[in-house]
Amino acid sequence: RDNNQGPNSFLNTLDSEKLELAREAYENQLKFAKEDLLRLKDLEPKLDKALKKFSPYDLKKKTAIELDIFFNKIEKGGQDYRDFKLIKQYDFDKSLFEMELWISKNRIEKMLNQSFNDKLGRTINQDKYGNNNVSANNDILFHGTQVATTISSFFDFENKPKIKIMPIVVSAYGDEDDNDIANAIYYAVDNGARVINISFSKDFSMYPEKIKKAFKYAEKNNVIIVKSAGNDNRNLNDHLNYPNSSKKDSLHNFLRVGASTYYLNEKLKANFSNYGNLEVDIFTPGFKIYTTNYRMEKSFESGTSLATAITSSLSALLLSYYPELTVKDLKDVILLSGKEYDIDIRISSSTALFKKMENFKHLSKSGKIINAYEAFKLANKKH
Repeated sequence: RDNNQGPNSFLNTLDSEKLELAREAYENQLKFAKEDLLRLKDLEPKLDKALKKFSPYDLKKKTAIELDIFFNKIEKGGQDYRDFKLIKQYDFDKSLFEMELWISKNRIEKMLNQSFNDKLGRTINQDKYGNNNVSANNDILFHGTQVATTISSFFDFENKPKIKIMPIVVSAYGDEDDNDIANAIYYAVDNGARVINISFSKDFSMYPEKIKKAFKYAEKNNVIIVKSAGNDNRNLNDHLNYPNSSKKDSLHNFLRVGASTYYLNEKLKANFSNYGNLEVDIFTPGFKIYTTNYRMEKSFESGTSLATAITSSLSALLLSYYPELTVKDLKDVILLSGKEYDIDIRISSSTALFKKMENFKHLSKSGKIINAYEAFKLANKKH
């Protein structure tokens, strides 16, 4: 609703191309929500019995690590093991379903409503706004902490190099506002950042040209943008995913990252990771990465966000030793030094009736996974 003007009246202000993109994004989100709901309904008849079995243990009061320890103590293959796995799967699917519905609602009420303004103390088109509080509601808005923890875990803060993280908050829940993204990039560049980590993605953008302009500003100032590919298991050659950079933009500072696993078989690509040999530059480990969870506890988490964080960390380390590298040189070093794998990968979902396979070399532009050791060797040669 646009204030009191009736449901979705603001949609009339959109041009036909943006309206069509918005409709496609909304329908995709709704499709995912329906799939999640079907899985939930399939699990529900078995859930009550499983919950009663484990009720004396009061699972809700256990931390994520305690739950993992508890789960690992159960004998594999038995009924208890299957029941506990069912509870974990139900909780995961339920959170996915609620997230898909929330994002769909958010798109209609906020992203497509050009008169919507939830930024205190500023007008919609104002450029400079914000405050210095980056730690509010950490129990809910934990994703940035997960990413920052992953980035910093590769640094030796006791010795050289000295690398700092500049936290910039651009969103709470739902799709990120394009104006916020662009202004965050300008802020980061103007305040000395050499690497900008963007661990989020969305499939609809109201003002992509604003972000492209910010990307070009970063390139002009020798700042690399490292961006996550997203977690929808989609071929980005066929699906829009923002923020992005197309071939015609001719940007040398944009690096889009997919997530790999530690399996040297058809599971080498993380089953959630987006891919595409025209859109994704390289893959990086993003499966069971030791970081912080939503309870702010140490745990193993997965996602292209974490793969992006590791790539940003490598970028920062390279620049700390070779600060004269241009963004083009830095991007080339990371892509050329990666490790190739000639393995057929399953790209269809685990629930699909038929397996769809593709060689790993064809899932990204480079066909590689980052290799920090080889990257430093190559950077040293360029130096």
